[in-house]
Amino acid sequence: MVFPNIQIDKLALSNINEDLINSNLLISKKIANCDLSNCNLTDIEINTCVLTNLRFISCKLDKSYFVDVIFENCDLSNISFEKSTFKRVIFRGCKLFSTNFNDSYFENVTFEENNMANCFLDNSSFNIVHFDNCNMQDASITNMHHKKMEIVNCNLSLCNLSKTSLNNVDLTSDTIDGIILYNEDLKGAIMNEYQALQFVKLLGINIKNS
Repeated sequence: MVFPNIQIDKLALSNINEDLINSNLLISKKIANCDLSNCNLTDIEINTCVLTNLRFISCKLDKSYFVDVIFENCDLSNISFEKSTFKRVIFRGCKLFSTNFNDSYFENVTFEENNMANCFLDNSSFNIVHFDNCNMQDASITNMHHKKMEIVNCNLSLCNLSKTSLNNVDLTSDTIDGIILYNEDLKGAIMNEYQALQFVKLLGINIKNS
């Protein structure tokens, strides 16, 4: 679990529209119940903040920097975070439907109980990233490089993991029906017997009961 360096009781209440739009910078703020949809805020920095019940639908936040941030119950659907950096960040109970994280860097990041269906994480880099109870159906996580990635109790049905190594990744608690990947991506993956049997069949191997 990630623990951002935030002392919540010391954060100042703020209006995100004024602080972020005017300066592209948000530091040590606690913000709730704001709507900032359909705007272009490329190259922003959010540092040491708690953001709750915010709507950022269809915003463009490319090439942005997030450190020590908690996103809680936010609607971040269809946002573009392309080529952004996330360090010590928690996404908890958020809508990340069709959110674009392509070509981004994640370090000590937790995704917890989020709807990440159709989410894009292609060509991204993970350094200690934890997914817990997330719906990642139809997500695209291709050509992703990682150092320690945990995926626990997640729905990965029809998820595209092509060219993403699953070495030392434990999938035993996850739903992986229809998952898309190459044979070499499976090397070192940790699966239960039922999951492994699905891939044996995909390889065209017929199992004969003794």
